[in-house]
Amino acid sequence: NANGIGFTANGDLYVLSYSDRRVYRVTPGGTQTLHATAASGNMSGLLVHPTTDVIYVTNYTNDTMDIVELNGTITPFLANDGIPPEMSGPVGLAVDDDGDLYISNYNDGKILHVSDTGVLTEVADLPGPFGSTTGFITYADGSLFATGIGTHVVQEISLPDGTVTILAGTGVPGVVDGPGDTAQFNGPNGIVPSVTGDTLYVSEYNSNAVRLIIRSGTTAAEPDEMARNRGFLQPSYPNPFSDETTVRFQLDTPQRVTLTAFDVLGREVAVLTDRNWPAGSHRVLFSGDTLAPGSYLIRMDTDAGSETARLTLVR
Repeated sequence: NANGIGFTANGDLYVLSYSDRRVYRVTPGGTQTLHATAASGNMSGLLVHPTTDVIYVTNYTNDTMDIVELNGTITPFLANDGIPPEMSGPVGLAVDDDGDLYISNYNDGKILHVSDTGVLTEVADLPGPFGSTTGFITYADGSLFATGIGTHVVQEISLPDGTVTILAGTGVPGVVDGPGDTAQFNGPNGIVPSVTGDTLYVSEYNSNAVRLIIRSGTTAAEPDEMARNRGFLQPSYPNPFSDETTVRFQLDTPQRVTLTAFDVLGREVAVLTDRNWPAGSHRVLFSGDTLAPGSYLIRMDTDAGSETARLTLVR
């Protein structure tokens, strides 16, 4: 029952196991070790703070949040004190641009802000059936995004005012693609943004599907429209590649273009170009000579916005 993952700055992956209350550590080389075990309850969510590397875990049964130390010790961080708002089946964890921490309650749908001293403040109260309201949350571009595992929608919570809107889903369970107001989800649960934040990946508990929400309003089926209004990335060739690949892009008007390569942890590994380009089709080379095999993201930044594409380096 793996129920949460997170990378530390050195590339170690921490995986949380719900039923047996364990946290496992997986090195970049693939070595797995048991890192920590909680005394009771069920661990329900894990987050590695992006700036402090502190590992936070929620405990669904105990209504607590703990810190998993790098030496394997589990330290209590937050527990209910009988004063609302309180944790009720806490699962989701997220961090905003300021480093502030947020919790989502699975049972009652409350989204809570956690102060540095452990004081909880209610940010939003999401609707849904008690005991199956909100799955996980994530943060991107000034908003929290929450999966309604019991309501079959994905919601956006604007910060700091807590305004809630339905980003996608009709509330009727199903697996139907299309515009956000007609698409259907079936138990959306896990959620994570792309490096640029313009795309959300959602895993569905009931259907075993992974869904894609494109927040920019463009889709892969609209390349002509994209070409008229902005620059756009074209498929790189070859992909997968072993030594180098050609990254291609199209510009409708002259503008400045920055092409940046990131690894799967969001770390910058190369800047392919950062200068003004004329309108038309262009190509730049991306070399993998000094990089480890795996997946990489190419982000294209122009005056009109950002786009990303995934490349795979093999040996």
